[in-house]
Amino acid sequence: MYLKYLWWFLINILFMPLYMILLVVAVLFSVLPINPTRLCRANISKRYGASFVKIWILTVGVYLNYGLYFVEAFLFWRLGAVIVTNETNYNEFLDQVAKRYRMHERKQGFLFLGAHYCVIEQIGDMMNRFLRSRNLGEVNVLYKPAKLPILTWFLDAYRRSRRFSAIATGDSLRVRAAIEKCFQTGNSLALVADQKPKKGGIFLKFFGEFAGFPFLGVQQGLEHPVVCVANTARRFLPGLFRLEYALLPNGHLKKPQFEVDQISLSSIEFEPSKVFDNNDTKAPYTEDVERVMSHYVGWLEAVIKLSPAQWCWDYRKWSRRPE
Repeated sequence: MYLKYLWWFLINILFMPLYMILLVVAVLFSVLPINPTRLCRANISKRYGASFVKIWILTVGVYLNYGLYFVEAFLFWRLGAVIVTNETNYNEFLDQVAKRYRMHERKQGFLFLGAHYCVIEQIGDMMNRFLRSRNLGEVNVLYKPAKLPILTWFLDAYRRSRRFSAIATGDSLRVRAAIEKCFQTGNSLALVADQKPKKGGIFLKFFGEFAGFPFLGVQQGLEHPVVCVANTARRFLPGLFRLEYALLPNGHLKKPQFEVDQISLSSIEFEPSKVFDNNDTKAPYTEDVERVMSHYVGWLEAVIKLSPAQWCWDYRKWSRRPE
């Protein structure tokens, strides 16, 4: 382990000129009057309540973290210089959850809920390695193609190199069939669950105001006895991460009839988010979906507060009103 830390340190020394370039670019983008910068500054100001100086620092941090995302995904990983400080604890957590819900016996996978936070693929790789090492199948990642085709091509190449089975959003019938096949074969599904749906969605209180979140993937997953887990990677330094996770309520699962070791249900403390309740209209989602999503959004807000510059503030998350 000490040799791995030494290798990680040497790689960071080697990449120091690259970090300086990324910092200069981040500072430049933070002052340009472009749409992402305006949105980022406005969201941080209104939702996070920061001062002018802190808003600018966090905006620089957002752009810098975008740069580090690609450095880590395409360079650190290939050089073997990625360190996860609590990987053992995370694996023990998943082992206990798998034991509690008899996942081997039922040949059923996880429903992982992630977010646009830090390096999404880093946590995906962790999940895949855990599942394969325990003979629990593999992870299928549902993703939305990027607006820039070249960016989608790079990310697809990266996912293939890490043996992800990726499901691109688009054709709803094709996506639903792919998700159904995923669960029927005992695999796990990973969703980036903090996106803004174009229409519909479930509205939850997020940084003081209701925002729309997609729920169809969660609802389809809960048609099966899957175990729901929220997780993400949090960056301390380039290539150095801590995993944040939480076991989400699984009301559709029967309570196990045997004892397991005591486990911590979450790596951080959080409170469930409030769901928008329109008494005039019947909600299109089930109570199980509402329970899972309210805990997920409460957990996500708590994670973002630990390191706000690692979340994507530069899009219109709060532009739609509750329906």
